Parts: sequence; C-alpha cells; structure tokens
Amino acid sequence: MGRYVTVAGIVIGTFLAMLRLSSSRVLRTAARTYIALFRAVPLIMVLLWFFLIIPQLLQQLLHISPAHDMRMASALIAFSLFEAAYYSEIIRAGIQSVSTGQMHAGQALGMSYLQAMRFVILPQALKPQELVGGNGLVEMGTQMAMLIGMIAGSELMRVAGVGPLPAAAVTITVAVVGYL
Repeated sequence: MGRYVTVAGIVIGTFLAMLRLSSSRVLRTAARTYIALFRAVPLIMVLLWFFLIIPQLLQQLLHISPAHDMRMASALIAFSLFEAAYYSEIIRAGIQSVSTGQMHAGQALGMSYLQAMRFVILPQALKPQELVGGNGLVEMGTQMAMLIGMIAGSELMRVAGVGPLPAAAVTITVAVVGYL
C-alpha cells in the first residue's frame, strides 16, 4: 500500500508543481495555499481529520451504509495528499533547475507547453530528484508504518473493550518503539 500512496503523492505533487509554476495567479495561489497548509499541519492531525471526519461526511453525503468502513482508505488518501505537498516542492525545484532554453527548444520543434513539459522538461527535472525523493520515501514510509500501528493498536483496544488507560499505553508503546 505504501507504493500506491507514494505514486499518488508523486503524481499529485507533479500536478501541484506545475500549478505552482503556472502563469495564472489564481492557480499559483491555490497550489501555494494547499502546499503551505499540508506542510504546516502535522501528519497526525491530517490523519485524524481524514480518519475520523471524512468517512462520516462521505457516508452522509453519498448515503453509504455505515457498515462500509472507509477509515483506512481515507487514511491512505490523507497520506497521499500529505506526501504530495512535499513532493511538489521537490519536483518544482527540479523543474526550475532545467534551463529555460530546453523549453524553447521543445517549442521550436512544434511542441505545445504541455508536450514540452512532458517530453523534455520533466524527464530532466525528475532524474536528479530521485535521490531526494528516495530519502523522503523512506521517511514517509517510516511515519506511515508508525502511525498506522498507532491507529490499529488503538482500534484493536477499542474493539476489545479495553479501557482508555491500556489503549493509551499501547499507543505510547507503539510510538516509542517507532521512534527508536
């Protein structure tokens, strides 16, 4: 599942990076706001929003039966959106590192802006960013495993009917083990 989250984060991050470099002020501002919001809020808060609030909201809006548990899917979506904010900045830096002459060369060959971005700029921009993205991938994977362990441990204690004190102890234990 971590691979899907990372791939989704990279795809959404690439889209956000292109919006961030857009000539449209509205698109630039929307992308900048999204990135600032997701980078400023801790991952655990984003997960709690998506894990607790979004499934209930979707069930009410889409009239989905409460028997369908959407919390894990919404947590994975939260991870993807969170990673996208970080990957967008990495990809944006890679795009800006490519010479503007490359875009002009692509357009001289008759390519549109999007074609030149897809076939000329992005392949050059993403190649040096593999190392940076790989480090981020390891860090996000570690955070994801630790936080899913915390959520699963707390959920297991809730289903088992154990009181809040042992559930908190399990959560703290998982967090400490994950930190080590």
